[in-house]
Order: sequence, then C-alpha cells, then structure tokens
Amino acid sequence: STSDGNTQLSGKHHVAIEVNNYGTIEVELDADTAPITVTNFINLANSGFYNGLTFHRVIDGFMIQDGDPNGDGTGGSSANNSASSQFFIMQKDTPSLDGQYAAFGTVTSGMDIVDKISKDCTDTNQNGVITDKSKQPVISTIRVVD
Repeated sequence: STSDGNTQLSGKHHVAIEVNNYGTIEVELDADTAPITVTNFINLANSGFYNGLTFHRVIDGFMIQDGDPNGDGTGGSSANNSASSQFFIMQKDTPSLDGQYAAFGTVTSGMDIVDKISKDCTDTNQNGVITDKSKQPVISTIRVVD
C-alpha cells in the first residue's frame, strides 16, 4: 500500500522491522486510529528512510526508540510529533503516556527481540540514549507487507 502523499491510508497495515543480528519485529499499524502517522511511517518505510538507522534510545522495561537519522534523539523531529520519523516500541502497557503520543501500531510478533535489545543495550546515559553509536542495534530495513 502506498500513498501519493495527499491520500491518507485507512484500515490495518503490516510492516516487518528487520534488525541486524536480532531478527524481525512484526507490527500491525492502525490507520483508522492514526491516519497521518501511519501514512507518514509507511511512506518513509517505502522510501528506504529507515534502512540503516538505529535504535538509539533504550530503556529496559519501558521502550526502545528509533527513526532518528542522527542516532542521538535530535534528528527527524520528536516521537510525539505525528509527522516525525522517530517512533518507539513499548515493552509493556504504559497508560501514563495515553493521549500524549500517537499510538499507531501493535507488535504482533517479535516482542522477544524488543526485550533482547533492551537487555543488551545497557550502556546508556540518563535519558536512555546509547552514547556509543557502534553499539546501537541497526535496522536493515522496514518492509511494508500490506
């Protein structure tokens, strides 16, 4: 599914986030809930934007964050901006964030990979940013399945 940039997607869409040395995190996106965010994410994925980007911020028991071309949290706008490239995958339900961020998908397979990344990436600053970029898990590609 692609968009011409003006057409917002609807319904459910599926993507596979391929992480080097870890495997695949499969995600179901809900464009009915967050049409702008899902359309933007799928357009970025189809363009190859995420290829080679890293999970730059990891907080075990909370979330892993990706989508920053700078690899440090300063690029691609922020995760709470619907038109940004950054996104994060929650490790567990976090009701305190409800209404503050665009929740636009659900991990359907690969939470074990999310957990493993969280366990492996402990060398972070107080904000959870992995300061040694060579230790940031790399996304080889985000494949849009449908």
